[in-house]
Amino acid sequence: MKWVVGFLFLLVASASQATEKLNADTLVNGYFLKSYSQIGGNSRRNEFIGPVELLFERPKPSKQKRRIALFVPQLSDTWQTFVYAVTEASKHLNLDLTVYSAKGYINLGRQIKQLTQYGPRYDGVILSAIDSHKMKGAIAEVGAKIPVIGYANEVFSEGVHSKAMVYYYDFTYQLGNWLRDYLKNNYLKQPIRVALVMGPKGASWSEDMKRGFMQSLKDDPELKGRLEFVQVKHGHTKPSMQERLVRSILDRTKNIDFLYGIAPAIERAAMIRNEYSDRHPNLKLIAPYINADLYSAIQKDEILVAANDNMLLIGDIAVANLLRLMRGERPAVEQASMPFVLGPKLRVLTRQNVNDYSYDALFGPKSFTPVVIDR
Repeated sequence: MKWVVGFLFLLVASASQATEKLNADTLVNGYFLKSYSQIGGNSRRNEFIGPVELLFERPKPSKQKRRIALFVPQLSDTWQTFVYAVTEASKHLNLDLTVYSAKGYINLGRQIKQLTQYGPRYDGVILSAIDSHKMKGAIAEVGAKIPVIGYANEVFSEGVHSKAMVYYYDFTYQLGNWLRDYLKNNYLKQPIRVALVMGPKGASWSEDMKRGFMQSLKDDPELKGRLEFVQVKHGHTKPSMQERLVRSILDRTKNIDFLYGIAPAIERAAMIRNEYSDRHPNLKLIAPYINADLYSAIQKDEILVAANDNMLLIGDIAVANLLRLMRGERPAVEQASMPFVLGPKLRVLTRQNVNDYSYDALFGPKSFTPVVIDR
């Protein structure tokens, strides 16, 4: 039995009743409130009901001109794609969009100032928060006046009215399940050595990417006694910093089988791995999300697997649900209504299937240049 997201989120008995053809890339995971007294913006993953499989569809475009704002941490790595996704979705739904960038994860104060100074000028806000917890007050202040959607990055505040994101713990747990199957077919009984290079320690997205992947492997009884997590490193997402972390691990260890890390780490690892072929002859690379450089590296068979978190769809969801909120809809307990959290289902990209996905379908056109306010 499937759920379909239309103007509302409606239960359908069969795919033929949906208003659009079922498509693998529009099936999403929804997470619903457990009670009407629940403050969803402060709730963690285990406090929701879900995931429930849904079919995402856009609402009808806005008949009146509404102004919305998107606040992102930076434009490097995957963020340009996230901005493109929201830009295109806003055009489809007749919304006037302004984009603000904090110019880096180190600029929490700038993002808080941008949100509180400029956010209330709009009819609704989409926020990719730099920090999950340290923006609570600022978000609550803005969210008391206008709808606020948490976008891509987890964030906790009573001012958040809905979220468009993947729960990276669930997402990377499933990626770990993929690796478990791969190990059963390729590694038989030998020991398996794994190292991790993640984003900032304490950042919820980074911690969830780490914990979900590690827990999945730990939960496999066939890996007990064979699996060793050699090292786990955390650091700034800047590529040069991530490369230093990768080199630190590869210089101080031997015979690592799998290096799992955020995109900048895996990009740099793919570039320098030949320097370490004697120390790590069987090194394979795994990423918990995809970007343009990783896409190219998978095509060249330089990376074993990356999760496709479907950034374009997350942007579509964020704008669609913000419009619903501006029209007066609210997330509810009933599963024929609007989920509090909505995000894509896991797809993995490997050398075998990567060419099934065009560059534009994953990231938008290379020609896209966002217009951004960064003051």
